Amino acid sequence: MRKAQAHSEVFVYIMSIVVVALVLLFGYKAINDLRSKAAEASTLKFKQNLLGEIAKTSTAYGRVVLLDVLVPEQFREVCFVDKKSQCPDHPFIQDYINSVGSGNLDQNIFLLGSETDILYADGIIINSNPTYTTCLCISSSAGHLRARLESVGDGTIVSVP
Repeated sequence: MRKAQAHSEVFVYIMSIVVVALVLLFGYKAINDLRSKAAEASTLKFKQNLLGEIAKTSTAYGRVVLLDVLVPEQFREVCFVDKKSQCPDHPFIQDYINSVGSGNLDQNIFLLGSETDILYADGIIINSNPTYTTCLCISSSAGHLRARLESVGDGTIVSVP
């Protein structure tokens, strides 16, 4: 009888190890999925806040807004491009401008970092000076993007505050 009990104890220990391993595996997977969903939600909220502020500003002539939005950790820089911009310091953006032609931009906000994303906001103007031809890139500072938005009727001027 003792021999049979020893075998059943070994079986119980093995089953316990298998159950603990499965719980750890599924727990790890669930935590990673949760982190991924949180990052997606953070990115979506950032995009909505950024585009929403630009849209609200563009509807009221003369309105000036000091934009301060939280930037998801995967983006370290936000670049704005208008129809006359070139961006030689950022090959990814410059290649995009060259591929579509600077007057035909269908995307004008570039989110750069460990991931890259491209957005469009109607009427982005980098500078009211007609000779200014560089894109405006603003690095996130302590997880925040700070920019000055000014409505000029036919668009929104984006500048560093």
